Amino acid sequence: MTWSTITAALLERRMPTDYKTLQKAAVAAKMDWDTTVSEVIENVVNMVRGYVSGPDKKPLGAAGSVPPECVAVTITLLRLELIAIIPGGVNLADDLRRSMEKRAHEYLALVAKGTIGTTPPDTSPASQPVSVDPLVGGDLANPWPDTPYSGNSATDDQNSGWVN
Repeated sequence: MTWSTITAALLERRMPTDYKTLQKAAVAAKMDWDTTVSEVIENVVNMVRGYVSGPDKKPLGAAGSVPPECVAVTITLLRLELIAIIPGGVNLADDLRRSMEKRAHEYLALVAKGTIGTTPPDTSPASQPVSVDPLVGGDLANPWPDTPYSGNSATDDQNSGWVN
């Protein structure tokens, strides 16, 4: 299984009633719903990724993604964070949801300790972003500063690729 990117569309699909209720409350309070959801997703996903990486700094998947074992927990925490910050959302915070938040943090603590394993990220070359290391201070024919010079300026200039 691959790591999942958490998006507003995923939230809307996984928690449709709460999503619509919170969206209406946010709009009524003149909040920018899209920005609020994006910020909350970023914060909660980064927190979950911190647990997944754990104290031994396990590798992580692509930015904004969580392992499949943590998707439900992430959505639970996102729901509760949105409930907490949207005016009127507190009405949705019942004992069941508070219990779910406690269990989510307990689960993530076990993930961080390594008691609960997670799917490792895909680290194959095809899944990695393309990056180009810049050449600094030289060219391919004679990269600097690794070029040894003999001290003979006529010979060194010929060997360095410089044309007189």
